[in-house]
Amino acid sequence: MRGIEWGAPRRLTALIAAILLLLTLTPLSATAKPKKARPTETATVETTSSESTSTQTLESSTLDSELVTIDRTDASSITTGSLYDVGVRVGLVDSRGRPQVSATGSGVTVAMIDTGVVDVTGLRNSNIAIGPDFSFEDANPDLRARDTNGHGTHLAGIVAGTDEAWAAGDLERRPDRALGIAPDVELLSVKAGAANGAADVTQVIAAVNWVVAQHTSGAQDIDVLLLAYSAGGDLAYSQDPLVLAVERAWLSGITVVVAAGNEGRDAWNLSSPARAPFVIAVGASELTSESESTSTFTNTGLMRAVDIHAPGRSIISLRNPGSFSDQYNLEGRVGDDLVRASGTSQAAAVVAGGAALLLEQRPDLTPDEVKATLMAGADSGKRTV
Repeated sequence: MRGIEWGAPRRLTALIAAILLLLTLTPLSATAKPKKARPTETATVETTSSESTSTQTLESSTLDSELVTIDRTDASSITTGSLYDVGVRVGLVDSRGRPQVSATGSGVTVAMIDTGVVDVTGLRNSNIAIGPDFSFEDANPDLRARDTNGHGTHLAGIVAGTDEAWAAGDLERRPDRALGIAPDVELLSVKAGAANGAADVTQVIAAVNWVVAQHTSGAQDIDVLLLAYSAGGDLAYSQDPLVLAVERAWLSGITVVVAAGNEGRDAWNLSSPARAPFVIAVGASELTSESESTSTFTNTGLMRAVDIHAPGRSIISLRNPGSFSDQYNLEGRVGDDLVRASGTSQAAAVVAGGAALLLEQRPDLTPDEVKATLMAGADSGKRTV
């Protein structure tokens, strides 16, 4: 069944590239990973803050109006940052639009802890499941589980955006379509951030724990966790409760993809939870003269470096009309349904979608093997998906 299934249950507590080139048109696994029953509740959000207080704010993606087109095919120009352009850059299609990957994410579940999603055109034909709301907006039935910020909807489009033609069987990626990296994936939306992005780190931890409980109990087979949240503080990773939560998810068999952060600092370490050594820490790249380079806003780290870079600059994805971010990004709109945004959040969504494609064809891979495969397939030095 496609589309968004509303009616998220009330939460029980207030706490709460090149790799794609490896996926050839010949499947690596004959059988898609089977899915288990959908959950009865769900969880939460991507944020970041340089403060060490308990309440964090969404690490806002940069909203911008830059519009660039470049010629890469004989037939048409490609808008830089469009989801088709991202597909070309990570190897879903070649420079002439010929498909390079047969996987679509079918049979794989990605849990996204973010600001929720809304029923926009680009998600109405996607496989979206709604979980519980751990944000401060849970008390309002009209806002519960719904994206009032715009961030979660934008990321959902990058991972799982589709259209009516896709649902009808037209699986061709073209410049005029806004298709996510893994259009057939099941996206489990867990809300943790409110309209202004506010989220307490305990809410995020509780959301992660809920996802792990769903997976380990057998209620739902969750393959990938996308968490574009980063908290301040200088706790050692072995003493950081958020790091311990995402590592618990990793050890339970869930591949965890996290955003490295947008402060652009060359610090000794990444922020939490990206400093966790097990998870996949993702930085953003951008296209310059048709080659990928690291975006200046991307956190780096010396003791714990970014694992992979993926397109994250001026990415065009789904717009959430009337949301908090939509009010401040009039010039970033692309038509009525799309909008541009930049950040390691967008890059993390690209990698989460890539991990779903890999797991569709190789469902036997452990999180460690998924990470190693992604990193091995990335461009040496830059590790660009």
